[in-house]
Amino acid sequence: MATTQAQRDACKRYRKKHPEVGRAYNRTEKRKLYAKQYYLSHKDKYAAQSKRWQKANRAARVEQTLRCREKNKDGYRAYMKQWNAEHAELKKQYRVKWKKEKPGYYKEYYERNKHLVMINNQKQRARRMLAATNLRGIKNFRDAVKSKEFAFCYYCDRRFPSSIIHFEHIIPLIQGGSHSVENLCVSCPDCNWSKGAKTLSQWKRDGQQILNL
Repeated sequence: MATTQAQRDACKRYRKKHPEVGRAYNRTEKRKLYAKQYYLSHKDKYAAQSKRWQKANRAARVEQTLRCREKNKDGYRAYMKQWNAEHAELKKQYRVKWKKEKPGYYKEYYERNKHLVMINNQKQRARRMLAATNLRGIKNFRDAVKSKEFAFCYYCDRRFPSSIIHFEHIIPLIQGGSHSVENLCVSCPDCNWSKGAKTLSQWKRDGQQILNL
């Protein structure tokens, strides 16, 4: 039998007068089961509502997600690690499909953001090798160097435009070096590529500065 508007109004007045009754009912298994069944039968409605809210409140949603991740770093990493392991094949299929749809995206992104790609690669290598890190100090160091038009290579002492310089680990990560300002220097591409993963004692080059480390 359908309820009348008067009956619904009477229920609202009763819940407002006795809120503890409503809270107790919401905690019962009967109420939880009803809520679950209602959600499953109106899933499309909730999905559309959520999509509209997220589109209208994108900035708030991003901020909320970042706060949640910051508070639950370990739990989030564990969840993502488990999810990636369980959906490895799905991720692979998605990447293949995405590359076919946008074949030139990665190349264009790399050309526009070479320094960001380099920073990300260094952070990932540092994590894999369990190197000591100081990301805040590194960011300040990079910003200070990039704010100038030119920079000098730490190894060959030649001047280069700041747009093409590399930030190089003096003691390579693979050799036990830290990912911190104390172990980073400004390098020209030639010196960085030539030195690679060698230590200074393993790498020698004509015109190289004498470094007392």
